[in-house]
Amino acid sequence: TQRGAQIHKQGRANIAKCVASLVKKNSSQAMSVVGKFLDNLANQPDYALTFSLLAVGEIGRCVDLSSIGSLKGCLLDAFSHKSEEVKSAASYALGNVALGNLQDYLPF
Repeated sequence: TQRGAQIHKQGRANIAKCVASLVKKNSSQAMSVVGKFLDNLANQPDYALTFSLLAVGEIGRCVDLSSIGSLKGCLLDAFSHKSEEVKSAASYALGNVALGNLQDYLPF
């Protein structure tokens, strides 16, 4: 709904942190939640895209998401969005997902 548009950017970031703290202890649940957030990246308003990316990033910081084959493509596709806020959230998500799996993202 449009009520989500009224939540300030920092509020969305804080809610994403709460979501991550709820699912990070159970990696199978985290995979399911991340899958749903990735599904939300299609045809959603900017505020929903931003929240989904922030949540994926927060979860990816604590949980290895390398088994989700479409993750990298989804994150990289978000960098071509017209909204700078979405691009910023994609950058945050990619950085945090890389922290959660350094072997896959920084293979030296």
